[in-house]
Amino acid sequence: MEQDVWNAQNSIMDNVSSLEAQVASLRSDLENADNLVLDWSYTPALNRERRGLDVEVTVKLKEWTEDTALELLWTSMGSTDSKGRAPMVYDGTGSFTGKVEIPLNGSRIVSLDAAIQNGETRRQESLGDLRDTAMLLPVQCNLYGVSGPEYEQSKDGGGVVTISNLHTGVYGYFEKVPKTTDNTFRLLRNGELVAELAANPGGEESNYADGELSAEPAARPEWPQGDYFGNGELTTECQTGDVLTWTFFCRDESGVGYEFFLEEWTVEQDGLSPNAQGVEWPKLTWD
Repeated sequence: MEQDVWNAQNSIMDNVSSLEAQVASLRSDLENADNLVLDWSYTPALNRERRGLDVEVTVKLKEWTEDTALELLWTSMGSTDSKGRAPMVYDGTGSFTGKVEIPLNGSRIVSLDAAIQNGETRRQESLGDLRDTAMLLPVQCNLYGVSGPEYEQSKDGGGVVTISNLHTGVYGYFEKVPKTTDNTFRLLRNGELVAELAANPGGEESNYADGELSAEPAARPEWPQGDYFGNGELTTECQTGDVLTWTFFCRDESGVGYEFFLEEWTVEQDGLSPNAQGVEWPKLTWD
């Protein structure tokens, strides 16, 4: 009987959860049914002259007239919040296009709204958020592997840190493997470059173990990306209190340089302590 009661309670809870999900879905459908915005999309691109990010936004309406006008409102939330607005150009088929100019001084989220003007009637609808600005760059990097770090401590409180078997992957916003040059693994000590190692394009990590490197970066079916490996090691002397940062540097086809944070440690008396990534990464070089 206890088992039957337990089973009945679980069944009731499952039914309640299912009903709650259906109610939430219906509420969302009713809210969206009143919206004039049918769909929206965006395309990011680097602006070398402004040293920022341009995001072209397209909004498609369900209903419109020749007098319908749209304005794009944006709010940037990051190290310093900012707001702005941009006019949207009508294409004659219910689609409007505008551009948001986003600075690249740290990671930030940008929320978008469409202000729709029909005669004397004006309404504002939320479009949603853009990805984090770091996720809008034409070259991105977030997967890596490494052996170590190995820390050999000396009697004077300092020591030597070594990492080896370096690997990372780069990918592009439009699911296209970007072509990069000057691919290099770097080791920084307190922000200063102390060691670097050329990164070679290769296939899967298992191929690297067999010493096989292909001529072009490999695109994995589930996540198109270029794989890069370091055949060697990065090492540096250090003292207690030093901060060691392992990064990956490359340039895109336009010559813009990217330095991506991979891992970081602080040298302490009893070993190395890992640090979290700061908001200033990746760092871009425009020259």
